[in-house]
Amino acid sequence: MSWQLWKSKDERIKIEWDNAANLRNQGKWLEAASHYDQVEKMSADSSDPSIKELGAISKALSRLFISRQNYTLDNLNLCSLAMSKLNPDTKLEIPYEAKAGEILQEILLLSKEASLKKPDLNNGMADGALADEYEKLAQEYLGLGREKLVVGGLYNISYTTFNKAVSLMGTSRVIKGRVEESSDPSKAVDYYSEALGYFNQINDKDMQAMLEGRTKKLVSMAKCWLCGRPMQGEEVNFVYLRSYITPYLSGKFNSEMPAVLKNDAVAVCNGCYGAMSILSESISDRVSKEYYNRAIVEMNRMREQLENEIASCRSEISSLRFRAR
Repeated sequence: MSWQLWKSKDERIKIEWDNAANLRNQGKWLEAASHYDQVEKMSADSSDPSIKELGAISKALSRLFISRQNYTLDNLNLCSLAMSKLNPDTKLEIPYEAKAGEILQEILLLSKEASLKKPDLNNGMADGALADEYEKLAQEYLGLGREKLVVGGLYNISYTTFNKAVSLMGTSRVIKGRVEESSDPSKAVDYYSEALGYFNQINDKDMQAMLEGRTKKLVSMAKCWLCGRPMQGEEVNFVYLRSYITPYLSGKFNSEMPAVLKNDAVAVCNGCYGAMSILSESISDRVSKEYYNRAIVEMNRMREQLENEIASCRSEISSLRFRAR
């Protein structure tokens, strides 16, 4: 308002600060951030150390509340950068009291977590280095030494640091298991057993069900119907293909171990299945090419026939015109 122009800069800074605090207490994070930005701007050229510090605090709070409203990696990084400029022991109202150093520590963890690639556990994304990153972050959460995050109340984070660490460790073991599936199914099962132990601790039903189902397939054995070689790991090293299983085949081979039959399907190792698929594609390509060549020949024949008929029509028209003269 215009009447504020008659007030000193310190008075205007206090007004902006109080407005920001009032909006912060109402949970109007972006509006509060806007007023904190004004405090930062007005204090930029001040020679008073306390006013300069107030500007730095305002910037940190503005970035914190912006990240609260728009939770993105960029906003978290901007928040951690602004928070790192403060004395770690600086007490901030967010709106409850918290130390800048503790907030910075946790924002850095949240930034690391937000920057981690999310493993596609259903489709088998496997990256050993990513597993190590998840494990390292788990250790950092445990290293916080407190049960709840200081910023948990602000960001509506309800999990404990222990539960988050356990979840990250479990995910790390799942990724390691995915890495080993195609080369060493038994080792993958060991990793999945570790992961299951972690997820049991936090009662994660979805991960429990996924790991139990995956482990069951990985420990299963079968003998390839085509080459007769024993294989371990359904959907990894062998698959079941539907076939016509007569009572004779069922009676003769159902008792074989490892199994070669499953209901109305036969076990086929990936080596044989891959060769069959490549051969099928090759045959399909040859058939398609043959039909294509035939189509081209027929089109050329029809074009030639049409050209001849057009030429004949033109000749007849010319003849009629000549007679009409």
